[in-house]
Amino acid sequence: QQPVLFSLMNSSEAAVKKFLPKSNLSRVIIRDNLSAQRIYEMEIRASDKTKRKMSHLYDHLKKKFMTDQLRKLGRWRRESMIIQQYLDSIRLYKVHFKLQRNKKSQPP
Repeated sequence: QQPVLFSLMNSSEAAVKKFLPKSNLSRVIIRDNLSAQRIYEMEIRASDKTKRKMSHLYDHLKKKFMTDQLRKLGRWRRESMIIQQYLDSIRLYKVHFKLQRNKKSQPP
């Protein structure tokens, strides 16, 4: 009798039983392999679910970070415009003051 190569991944439990001797040991091995395979699949599903959750969390945090940065940039821009207007008014006052002082010092 030639050895038969088989894989539990590619065949059903019934097909595997057909090739193995009808002993309790073979049934125990098959059940153990199947339960180990089920546990492995459950762990893989849990791992995939965790990966998806972490991916969504990463995307959310990235979007929140970008939104916060844009909000800060807008606030800084508004604050700098207010300060810029204040500095412009001081410059205008100085220029106006110098012109008036020059007019007073020059004889008509």
